[in-house]
Amino acid sequence: MRKFLALLVLVAAFVGMAVPTVAQDRVSIPELLTNDGRFGTLLAAVEAAGLGEALSGEGPFTVLAPTDEAFAAALEALGVEAADLLGNTELLTTILTYHVIPGRFQLRDVTSGPEATTLQGETVQFALTAGILTVNEATIIDVDNIASNGVVHAIDGVLLPPSVVEALAAPAEEATPEPTEEPAVAGVADEGVDIPTLLTNDGRFGTLLAAVGAAGLGEALAGEGPFTVLAPTDEAFAAALEALGVEAADLLGNTELLTTILTYHVIPGSFQLRDITSGPEVATLQGEAVQFALTAGILTANQATIIDVDNIASNGVVHAIDAVLLPPSVAETLAAPAEEVAAEPTAEPVVVAAPEGDNIPTLLTNDAGGRYTTLLAAVTAAGLGDALAGEGPFTVLAPTNDAFDAAFAALGITAEDALANVDLLTSILTYHVLPGRYQLRDITTGPSVATLEGSNVQFNLTRGVLTVNNINISDVDGIASNGVVHAIDGVLLPPSAAAVFGANIRVAHFSPDTPNVDVWVNFAPVLTDVPFSAISDWLSVPAGTYNVAVVPAGGALSDAAIGPVDLTLGVGTYTTVSAVGSLANGTLTAALISEDYSDIAEGQARVTVFHAIEGAPAVNVTANGALLIGQLAFPGTVEEADGQLNDGAFTVNVPAGAYDIQVVTADGTVILDLPGTEFAAGTNYLVAAIGTADAPSVALSATAVAATE
Repeated sequence: MRKFLALLVLVAAFVGMAVPTVAQDRVSIPELLTNDGRFGTLLAAVEAAGLGEALSGEGPFTVLAPTDEAFAAALEALGVEAADLLGNTELLTTILTYHVIPGRFQLRDVTSGPEATTLQGETVQFALTAGILTVNEATIIDVDNIASNGVVHAIDGVLLPPSVVEALAAPAEEATPEPTEEPAVAGVADEGVDIPTLLTNDGRFGTLLAAVGAAGLGEALAGEGPFTVLAPTDEAFAAALEALGVEAADLLGNTELLTTILTYHVIPGSFQLRDITSGPEVATLQGEAVQFALTAGILTANQATIIDVDNIASNGVVHAIDAVLLPPSVAETLAAPAEEVAAEPTAEPVVVAAPEGDNIPTLLTNDAGGRYTTLLAAVTAAGLGDALAGEGPFTVLAPTNDAFDAAFAALGITAEDALANVDLLTSILTYHVLPGRYQLRDITTGPSVATLEGSNVQFNLTRGVLTVNNINISDVDGIASNGVVHAIDGVLLPPSAAAVFGANIRVAHFSPDTPNVDVWVNFAPVLTDVPFSAISDWLSVPAGTYNVAVVPAGGALSDAAIGPVDLTLGVGTYTTVSAVGSLANGTLTAALISEDYSDIAEGQARVTVFHAIEGAPAVNVTANGALLIGQLAFPGTVEEADGQLNDGAFTVNVPAGAYDIQVVTADGTVILDLPGTEFAAGTNYLVAAIGTADAPSVALSATAVAATE
């Protein structure tokens, strides 16, 4: 037993638990499409086909959503009126369900180019080619719009399954040819605007556009490409000109120098985020190279921070940067214009950095949805505002207002109570802050990371859902000057909070034919090599939601024999997670025993009896010949009056003393005989009948509880 406790305590330091309620701040897929404004035709088609209710269901679903422009282009290309398509319910349903994939496939799941089966039954093919992500050759133009029941990717074409291509493509032909074997894209919409138009529409690049015009490069940047443009913002240009003591007019008037600088910001080819995080050195149109780097979660080009990635144009991609890059060969021309004798040019690229943007507290304050007012009030109450505005960098896991409301309700406290306990508040808040910058790309690998509070949090990506301590990360990569903010759907409680908001959990192995097992909690092993009949000691943890799995000893989480399942532990609860059933018969499962650890009256003991013998009938438990518990059955085999299945456990209080305990079937057969069983005053007992009907045995644990005066 001590070994189990030691293992639990050892891992508890880095598991970290979370409050058991997730804020309900996401809308369903149809609501998301409605709120977006780009999918009116798709929504009309969904309604005409009667699929709205299905798409509002539990899911999760991945929807490949053609925009209104995509539908218009498809209908025009095929010579079909919208009314005709909407009126053909069978065909419409076939096409729409070909745009829905069961499961959640986010960006990170499709860049490897999988072939996925749709609800319609045929497959779609994802591909990433030259930095462009497609599905059946339609470009995915906007990824990872997260709904409560799935994810939506906007696409620029309408997908047609092979089985119905000819039905639309040649409606007037008397003899329909055999359908093509290849997936089709009907009327792919225009590929979008070119790079100069994208820069113009953005609004942040006025100085860059003036420079492009002065250098006569506009037509070249509107060409076929593809090009990758590292685009300094207006603020970056202003800071560079001021730092170098150069007037904008002087720079714009020096066409040769201007052209050299601008072409140093353009790379032949399309290099999206996924292509540059490995840190390549890439030659520019000017001839010299820029060096990409990903360090401590910060993506740079020649040490200038890339502040906005993957703005996709028809002929390339634009990354916004916070500085003007100077190639080594011309650095001194601008850096020291007044010197009579110019120094030798440096061999290193030169970056003139722009002032940094909002710090973390300001970013939280300026959030467009006003989602962090409770968090900001807590930061102020704990006196942490100046620290979070410091140099950093920091990564803040930021609970929304809804997350805090749900946490307060679950913990039975008010906001005023929480804000008044400065020590506890500081412990909780610093558990939400990581030293360093951890962006999305750094946490999808599932690291365990130390917080400012000292304990670790555990990131995990499973089936496309990204979590921290089993709480959903709902909005990633809010970039501040001194770090990054991720919105989360719950409040995280550090292990130290167990003293205030404690719950209690232990594990019991009651499956007789299952070998030794490991127990995983929140995606990390906390118990290893647990044998049959073992009951661990209690572990006090913060109340919260735990992801629990039982895995064959030494196995991986993917080998789980039970789970993973989410288990919610309320404040002050005691829960035994027991493995019951048969591995060989495929009935192995987890049964939860909720035990009563309230005060025990003086001179009394409390006994919880658990029936863990699969295949054995319901039993009576007698004490000194008198009925103690009647008709106790194996978990899940009896329907209770409320329609729920039984949990296999029953608790009674008895006077302290020695008892002759028997477990007896309805026909009087004694299954277990336990003479002289001692129940001590002020003690909680778990007595489990385990093993098989042919070879029953008993597992027992005893825990002292304070007596009521």
